[in-house]
Parts: sequence; C-alpha cells; structure tokens
Amino acid sequence: MRPDVKTFFPPIDNFTVYIFGDPALLSSSPDVHVTLRIHDECNESDVFGSNICTCKPYLVYAIEDCIRTVQGVQVDMGKKKGVGVVVYFRKEGRALG
Repeated sequence: MRPDVKTFFPPIDNFTVYIFGDPALLSSSPDVHVTLRIHDECNESDVFGSNICTCKPYLVYAIEDCIRTVQGVQVDMGKKKGVGVVVYFRKEGRALG
C-alpha cells in the first residue's frame, strides 16, 4: 500500500442472498421448487438504468420469477409453493460501471 495515494476502493467480493418465501423449505424436501438467480452488481444498469447492458432487466425478471415461485403460480409447479433465491454479488461483473 502506498501512503502517497489517497484513493478509496469500495469493498468487493461481498454478496447478499435474498430469499423469497420460507427458507426452511430449502432443506425440507427435494421436491421443493427453487428459482435461483446469481447476479453480479452492475451500477451502469442496476443503479443508473443505462441501456449499455441488460443486467437490470435480468435482475427484475429474476425477482418477479422468485415471487411467482413463492406464490406457486409457475406453469410446471401445479400450484405448489416454492422458494426464490437471488444471490447478488457486490462487484462489477464486467467492469462497465
């Protein structure tokens, strides 16, 4: 580390797991329907709404799909409820932002 350089680097390699529905269902039965999205943070699209990439639409679709899974309204679920999981990595996926 150089004492003459005064730069703040935001933390990287952190992640947040968002669970939609009952987390106990994840380990209760192999028959539980799970919707999973692993998403790399994208400030360009997720935060600022830029059209330079399609990150935000994928994230929005994943959240909507997780909600449908919890409600049991997925086409192949037969009205059985499930769990939705979004793993959000706090780093720039492609270094665009």
